[in-house]
Amino acid sequence: LSVAFLDGKDAHSLLKRFPRANSFLEEFRQGNIERECVEESCSFEEANEVFENKERTVNYITPLFRYTDLLITGLNH
Repeated sequence: LSVAFLDGKDAHSLLKRFPRANSFLEEFRQGNIERECVEESCSFEEANEVFENKERTVNYITPLFRYTDLLITGLNH
């Protein structure tokens, strides 16, 4: 049975915001796929920072999301 509510510590961990910039003025540098999607958890927005093109971003990130989904669903079965 799933629990509908989290305790305070777990709820707070979901709401934490981690800074996106890891170094001085990183937000002003061009995106780097290794930094955005290997060193950090990759999201569509982070991949798009690198490719700066929706089609290229979708082509890159779709297989990653499918692989992640496969890992998660495979562990649950």
